[in-house]
Amino acid sequence: MSNPIRSRAILKKTLPLIHSTLQCYAENLALLSITVPLVETPDLLPPFLILPRLKILHIFFEHNLKAAHDPVGNILATSLLPFVNNYTQTLEEFRFAVASALDMAPLFKGLRCLPNLKTTTFQLTEETEGYHIRTFIH
Repeated sequence: MSNPIRSRAILKKTLPLIHSTLQCYAENLALLSITVPLVETPDLLPPFLILPRLKILHIFFEHNLKAAHDPVGNILATSLLPFVNNYTQTLEEFRFAVASALDMAPLFKGLRCLPNLKTTTFQLTEETEGYHIRTFIH
């Protein structure tokens, strides 16, 4: 298992490179797949990131409920939701995976209509005593 403090320090150091790369390819980028700790979402998805041709978005949150220091609903409402809502006209596929113990109401209440959406998957994963229970909503 990786050290979360060390992983966070590495992510903080690489964020400028990640942002530069995304900006460099922003005009042509059609697919964005992110696996990130939920608490890092505000840093990873900044408001200045504009991807005009984004059609496929996959977001997989790694979340340690015991290590959460910011209300999850706040992170979803202030960071992920505005990002997804920026692409309501272009998204054709949206996949989202997160621990089911999280309050998803802020995301679902604030998500705008996605008129071009053809495929969506919401994966809610609950970890209990070493077992992984997955629920898919298509």
